[in-house]
Amino acid sequence: MECTVKLQDLTNEELVAEYQKTHSEEYLKMLMINNKGLIFILASNYSIPAYDLEDLMEEGYIALWKAADNYDPSRGYAFTSLLRGFVQQTYNRLYTNAHRAKRGSGEMPLSWEELEDINKEQSYTDDHAALAMEEIIGALTGATKSVAALLIGGLSKGEVAKALGITAASVSYHVKKIQKAYIAYREAV
Repeated sequence: MECTVKLQDLTNEELVAEYQKTHSEEYLKMLMINNKGLIFILASNYSIPAYDLEDLMEEGYIALWKAADNYDPSRGYAFTSLLRGFVQQTYNRLYTNAHRAKRGSGEMPLSWEELEDINKEQSYTDDHAALAMEEIIGALTGATKSVAALLIGGLSKGEVAKALGITAASVSYHVKKIQKAYIAYREAV
């Protein structure tokens, strides 16, 4: 008689161990399902300018991804303890950055919508923004480049996730990499 273990029957620690071995998104998806409530509770406690609850949940899932990559069971604590720390650290960083930007320059942190607006600007003389966008996208690699191309093509994050067969949190992770590339480019120019 063959015994198969369903993902739903695995503990968080077992899911993380399998994820770390295989890097299969199936384990990551199950971790997201198992810990959605914890991330929701933590996200509900924060009010961060320019971030609604859905954005905070996505940031929480990215923190879950990082926690899954960094979890070490030999240290003697449960995965949820590490996850709580990673999520709270992420939210605290977002809160601090948003309020620092608000106090300092009066500008909010760069958003993907601003990045899209820069690319959509069409000038009939010198279109430096489009050239900059092409240069930034040209420097990206792999899935991040694919995500950028699809987003600029007009797809939503959910549609990009479906098109590439990845999770919405993975799309958000790649969007963060795109934003960092844009910020690095903007500071270099």
